[in-house]
Amino acid sequence: MAYGVTPRQISPIDAIVSERYDLQAKTGHPVTRKEMLLMLQTLLADRFKLSVHREMRELPAYALRTTKRGPKLKLSKEQLPWTLSRARGNEQKSGRMIFENESMSDFAYALSTLVVVGRVVIDKTGLTGNYDFELTFAPPARPSDIPASQDAPSIFTAVQEQLGLKLEAQKAAVEFLVIDHVERPTDN
Repeated sequence: MAYGVTPRQISPIDAIVSERYDLQAKTGHPVTRKEMLLMLQTLLADRFKLSVHREMRELPAYALRTTKRGPKLKLSKEQLPWTLSRARGNEQKSGRMIFENESMSDFAYALSTLVVVGRVVIDKTGLTGNYDFELTFAPPARPSDIPASQDAPSIFTAVQEQLGLKLEAQKAAVEFLVIDHVERPTDN
């Protein structure tokens, strides 16, 4: 997230990248999204000795576009600044996602992280501003899960019917983050 890429845009996938860590950090004052992401990059470089470079690769992707009938989105009452706490983790397991004050570029990023989408999603809606909306879809089936409702639509149908948006398959130049070096962190 700090680098604006999804896990499928990281190469090579080192075991450290897949591990989970609890990090606590605080800014002394409110910061913009760009400032927060730069601070996260600095933290990763410091604590994980992370060094990376970026490169472009041509890949199958999805373009997020509006349908001919237009979007079915409600503009947020307040256009609040981006916060890291808006990031979500396990919605894809339930098949229900609630977004508040969400930009379309951040929504495209969230879709890119879903197993049921399986590709990078690029915002091509042209929509500005932040929106409040909910998306309900059939989560990925796993043998240990309780079966999902038969009425739940695929993510592709849900995006179109519930939001007035669509995911169009295309090839696109996608930015990759190539890990040059990374180490496990030590305790404080």
